Amino acid sequence: MSDKTPRLKLAQLVSLQSANPVTWNEALAELDALFDLCLLGQFVNTPPASPTDGDAYLTGGAPSGAWLGYAYKIAYCLDGAWRFFTPFNGLRAFVVPSSAFIVYLNGVWTDWNALISANETSIASAGTCDLEAAGSLFIQITGTSTITSFGSAANKLRFVRFAQGLTLTHNAASLVLLGGTSRVTQAGDVGLYASDASGNWRERAYFRAAANAGDFATKSGAETLFNKTLATPFVSGLLSLAGGQIGFPAAQIASPDANTLDDYEEGIWSPSIISAVPASGASVMVGSGSYIKIGRLVCVRFGIRVGSSGVGGSGAVRIGGLPFVQECTGSYAEAAVLLGSQGGFATPSICGAVGFFVSSNSAYMEGRILNTNGDTALNWSEITPNTFLGRELFYFTPN
Repeated sequence: MSDKTPRLKLAQLVSLQSANPVTWNEALAELDALFDLCLLGQFVNTPPASPTDGDAYLTGGAPSGAWLGYAYKIAYCLDGAWRFFTPFNGLRAFVVPSSAFIVYLNGVWTDWNALISANETSIASAGTCDLEAAGSLFIQITGTSTITSFGSAANKLRFVRFAQGLTLTHNAASLVLLGGTSRVTQAGDVGLYASDASGNWRERAYFRAAANAGDFATKSGAETLFNKTLATPFVSGLLSLAGGQIGFPAAQIASPDANTLDDYEEGIWSPSIISAVPASGASVMVGSGSYIKIGRLVCVRFGIRVGSSGVGGSGAVRIGGLPFVQECTGSYAEAAVLLGSQGGFATPSICGAVGFFVSSNSAYMEGRILNTNGDTALNWSEITPNTFLGRELFYFTPN
C-alpha cells in the first residue's frame, strides 16, 4: 500500500505505525494548502519578505531565493517555512490580485473568468494566428496579413472580430470556412470559430459588418444582386423577384454580349428647336422632355411650343438636346414615331407629313417633309410663333 493518497498526495497511516499524530497532522497541512486554494500571486519568481502561515503562491518559470528550483509549483507557507506541491489535473485556485479563477490541466493553467468574460483581447494577424494564446473568449484580430491557421489548441471556442480587411484561407482539414472557400474580411466582420479534439478549427458562423453584404456561403446579411457573383446561367424558367425590383448602377457597365441587358434608366431632358443656320432671337416658349433607356434602346418624349422664330434662320429644322447620341451607319436613321401632334406651320398642308430623323452619331433630330417622291427638309421658314411639336419616338445608342 502507498503511503500517499493518489490525487492530493496526503500522508496515510500504515499498519503498526508509531507517531500517528505526526502523519495525521502532515495530511491535514497538505489538505489545508490545496483545498479551495487561494493564491496571493500567480507566476511569481521572488518570495515575499515576510510571509504569513497559510500564504500560497504559484511560482513562475525562474523562481529565486527560497523558491529556487521549484518552478511552476504551489508554494505554501507553514510554520515560517515554505512547502511545495506539484499541480495536478483539475486543481482549482482563486487568485486574489486579479480575481481570476484558474484551473490546471495538462501543464496549462486556464483562467475561467477570461473564458466567460466579455473583455476583448487584441492579437496581430499572421500566417498562424493562435487564438488560444490570446486567453480570451472574445478576440480582435488587427492587421492585414493573410491567415492560414488559428493554431492547434483543442476543443476551444472563440468569437473573432476583424479590425481590418485580410484574407482568411480555407483549409479543408485545419481551417474549414463556411462555403468551402477563402474569404476577404472587412473591418467589423465577426466570426464564430470552434476547434475539435485534434485542434482543427471550423467556422460556425460569419456576420458581415456591411449592411448589404449578404453572401449565401456565410449564411448572413441580406442577399442582393449587388453583393452576389452569380453563375451563368443561374436561373432556368421563371425568375420571380419577391422585392419586385432590379437595380442597375448609376453608371452603365456596357456588355459586349448582344444578349445581355446592361442598363435601365429614366430621366428628363431639355429639347431645343434650332435651324441649320441659327436664327437670331429664336426662342422656345415651352419645352420639356423625358426618356427611358433599356439597354441600347431609347424612348424619348418631348413637347415644344415656339415663342419666336427669330430672324435670319435658314436650312433644316432641328430638335437638339437628345439625352443620348444615335448610332447608325448612314446619314440619318429614322426614329419610329408612336404618338405625335404638331401644327402651326407656315404651310398648313404639311402638318400631317412632317417626320423626324435622328442624325447619325449626334444628339439631335432633323425635320423632314414626307411625300410620294421621297422627302425634303423641313425648312426653318415653316416655323412660326404658333408652331408646336409633340413627339414620342425610339432610337438606338452605340451602347
